[in-house]
This record gives sequence, C-alpha cells and structure tokens, in this order.
Amino acid sequence: MPEKGFAFWEQMAKRMVDAQAPGLAGMVRGLGQVGFFRDGWQSDFIDQLLNIYLLVNAYKNRETLPDLLQQDVRTWIGFTQSQEELKQQTGVTDTWLVLSKQSSEDDNLTVERYWLHGVETGQYALILQFLFRGNGGEISLTPGMYVQAELVYYPSVSPLRAIIKRQISTNPASPKKVYAHWREVVENETRINVQLPFNFQRPYIIKRVTPVKYQNGWWLLDENNDLVQIKEGFQNIWKLLAISGGKPVDAAIVGKENQFEPIGVWDNETYKSL
Repeated sequence: MPEKGFAFWEQMAKRMVDAQAPGLAGMVRGLGQVGFFRDGWQSDFIDQLLNIYLLVNAYKNRETLPDLLQQDVRTWIGFTQSQEELKQQTGVTDTWLVLSKQSSEDDNLTVERYWLHGVETGQYALILQFLFRGNGGEISLTPGMYVQAELVYYPSVSPLRAIIKRQISTNPASPKKVYAHWREVVENETRINVQLPFNFQRPYIIKRVTPVKYQNGWWLLDENNDLVQIKEGFQNIWKLLAISGGKPVDAAIVGKENQFEPIGVWDNETYKSL
C-alpha cells in the first residue's frame, strides 16, 4: 500500500462519487492519507479498511437491520436527508457550549465542524457547514461561546450530528455532566461500538487530566493514573502545557478508541479553546 500514489486512491474515490456514495469516497481517500512512513501505520490502515468493509456489508444486508441502524448506514455512505424535514421534529433545547471549530478543505469545498456540549443534558452534538469557495455561511459560532438553542439530531443509533432548528439567546453556564476518568470514556466507547461498529470520533469532557511525556509521546493522565495517548500530530501541545502549568485541568477532547485530541480546557473556570 505505501507504494500506491495519490491517483490510485483518487480514482477509486471518484468511482464512489459517481455511484452517489460520497461518504464512501471520503473513507477511501482516508486510506490514502494514512502516514505510511511511520511505525504502526498498518493498524490505522486496517482499522479504516474494516470500517469500509463493515459499512458495505451492512448496506448489502440493510433490510435485516433495525431502522435507526439503517439510517446510520445510509448516512455514512452519503445519502442526504432534508433539513427542512428534520426541522419539523421536536429537538433538544439546552444551553450549548461551543467546544471547537475545525475546518478542512477539499478542492473548492470547505467543511466546518462545530463540536457542541449541552450543559444541562450532557449531550454532545456535531454541526456541519459546507461552504463553496466565495460563499458565506449561515452558521457563525465562536469556540467558547454559549448559545441557548434547539437542536434536532439526525436519526441514529447513537445521535451526534445535528442541525440548529432555532437559536434563542446566549447565557454562560457550567457543564453538569462530565466524565470523571478515562474508564468512563472507555465504557461509553464500548457501548457505542456495540451498537454502531463503524463509529467515528466523538467529543467528551473529562475532569482533571494532566499532559505528561511518556515513551517519546504526549499522553493525558487521569486521577486513576490511567493514560491515553494524545493524537499524533497534535499542534497545540505547548499551548496546552502553558495553560495547565503541569497541573490537572478539565479538558474537552475529540477522538475514538485509544487516541484523543484536546480541543479546549478550563482555566480558572473559563473555557479556552485550543
């Protein structure tokens, strides 16, 4: 696989686009973006390959699956759902903390990902915005801001992606439901993967973790002395170290399985996006 060039993966991805499966196209491109020149690349590659395998076979056998899982399969393959239809449903009203905004570009398309946390319900949400070059967006959320709004989730076994049905006001608040240590995160990841085996990254808020250096890498240490590795290539490690000062901090993270990326921390009860 390391010998395959960009064109190999792109040609296969274009075939997926032609087949009206843009979600699968993105997953195929992900195979080509694995860092083949570092140790352990095989695990990441096989993990992504297995996700594709599970998704394709789930679609072939979709009639035997529960309704919500069928919706997940369709979503990951790339079937679209009308946002106007979603807005007809009753959503979840909460004060949402904007944990992070992440952007990526592909040709003329920019994808903005907003990670949100409901301070009362403890629910997490992912808001996606797609911008073509030269066009402005309808959503403008700043990391660290609080927004009271009603969100409607896309149908899923484990709902995460959502749309904003209506925005009410902005009132600062403190999250009430957070994870005490890594074992709770692992238990939740296990529960989700049992229901949704091709699950992808999710956000969490975890209490009192300390960034530490271990085996030539950076890890987050909780109060039970359990370690989880910070995702390779994390760009803001020095900012994280400067804010924490070597002491435990409450942190917002995004990731899956055994690697997570800090996206924000609390400093003197003030949330600071990384």
